[in-house]
Amino acid sequence: MSFNTIVDSHDSSAMGWIGWGHAEDPTHGEYSFGYALLPEYWGRGYMTAAARAGLTFMFETLGAHGITDHCDVTNCGSMRVMDKAGMRLVGRWTEESAAGVTVDYVRYALQRAEWLAQQHAEVADNAPPSPDTAHRPTAP
Repeated sequence: MSFNTIVDSHDSSAMGWIGWGHAEDPTHGEYSFGYALLPEYWGRGYMTAAARAGLTFMFETLGAHGITDHCDVTNCGSMRVMDKAGMRLVGRWTEESAAGVTVDYVRYALQRAEWLAQQHAEVADNAPPSPDTAHRPTAP
């Protein structure tokens, strides 16, 4: 897995990390990723922005066909990051540790076709109005 430091652009301090690598079977172009952010940066959109940039890098530069990530179900922040980054919930499972502790997990995924559709929708949403509709009055 390749790890990259997330740096605060104001003072160059380390905020966290994001990393990616091949999933269990790399022959199908599947990647997985993980991340962590220091608590003082939570809730400000930094991790969502980093996750989106990571997804873009994996699809555009690495040629990923699909990307997955997972987290403990109690990690609501990570679930929200994956959701806001455009990934969708695709599975749930439970594991028991050697110490007998049971942990529930969720898996999120994003396929290349879904990501491309999101990119096209984002471009369309940000496009200026066409000349035909720019000055058309709206109904009361």
